[in-house]
Amino acid sequence: MIVIPETFEISCFTITVHLVTGLVNEKGEECYGLADYHAFRIYLDADQPKELMIATFLHEANHFYDVLLELKLSHRSIDLLGQASTQLLKTKKGNLLKTEASPYEFSL
Repeated sequence: MIVIPETFEISCFTITVHLVTGLVNEKGEECYGLADYHAFRIYLDADQPKELMIATFLHEANHFYDVLLELKLSHRSIDLLGQASTQLLKTKKGNLLKTEASPYEFSL
């Protein structure tokens, strides 16, 4: 099971995650997620499919990594990282989120 956190940290910043309905961007267009860099918030459309929500969360989190760590990534790179991260978390071999014990399991 993949759980989207209510908060997470990047460097010394705490980012909060909010599920909302009827999410629109600054152009007035419907969207699945938004990153608010000034309020340190990610907004996710609560009505999107669960798998898409995970990809959207990772995409928006990557926007924060890009801005706060001054990575200067293109939007395409951020999108590809979100997709790759989603695939990594879902992979059937070596699932990062397994609950049973594994010789490759590490606690942080």
